[in-house]
Amino acid sequence: MRRAVVEISIFVLVAACGSGNVVRGVVIDVTGDLEGVTSFTLRADGGEIIELVPDPDGAFAFPLTHLQEHRQSLTPVAVTFEERGGVKVAVSIADADGDQH
Repeated sequence: MRRAVVEISIFVLVAACGSGNVVRGVVIDVTGDLEGVTSFTLRADGGEIIELVPDPDGAFAFPLTHLQEHRQSLTPVAVTFEERGGVKVAVSIADADGDQH
């Protein structure tokens, strides 16, 4: 059941964001402070390390500062991102396991 919720959540993220790429993984670094996150690094489930910059108008399921808790707990997130001028821009972020905040 839990896997179905994750798959549905990822499908909704993809549908909502059109042509974006979806990646699931754990947050391993966050740059910023309590007032804002300027970038974060994700270790994708396949092992790839991806640096992302949040879109100021992104659809985020929680305040970006909550990424620090994900970094500490290694609870996975699902991120939809777009490549913009060689930069991976996160347009949507949600808990990959379907937890609510």
